[in-house]
Amino acid sequence: MSMATTKKKGGPTAKAKPPRRNKREEAKYVFDLMDALTAPVITFSTSWADMIPKNLKSNIYMARMLALMKGEETATIPEVVAYLMTRGFEAPMHGEWVNIVTWCAAKYQREYEHKEPPPGMVQREELSRDEERLLKMLRRDIYESRRKALKEILKHP
Repeated sequence: MSMATTKKKGGPTAKAKPPRRNKREEAKYVFDLMDALTAPVITFSTSWADMIPKNLKSNIYMARMLALMKGEETATIPEVVAYLMTRGFEAPMHGEWVNIVTWCAAKYQREYEHKEPPPGMVQREELSRDEERLLKMLRRDIYESRRKALKEILKHP
């Protein structure tokens, strides 16, 4: 028993059209891409910006693209490491922030450098609730500062 099939207009052989985006969605998409690929790396002090290692900078842009693909609207761990590294050059940090720095640095080394942190580095499996809250706030602040900086750059090329 055979079944006859006919090709209908728009049937399985027709190419599917991508969903249409309105102008606002298109503008946000373009800005998000520009943000991930070209927005400046936010540092505590511009005086120390040149001290950020090249591999960390390149991992920042890669991590931003991964975050964009996941729909995350927050600074990435490599960005936090760069920011806190430049903060650490200014003055000693309070104990909570030392815990956050070492936790982020260890996470960065494992996920982006594919190596274990140095043996002398104090490692914690997780942060306290207060430390998680501080880190979340810092990630949000870095993200918002980054996007604001890009908007300023675009206003005054």
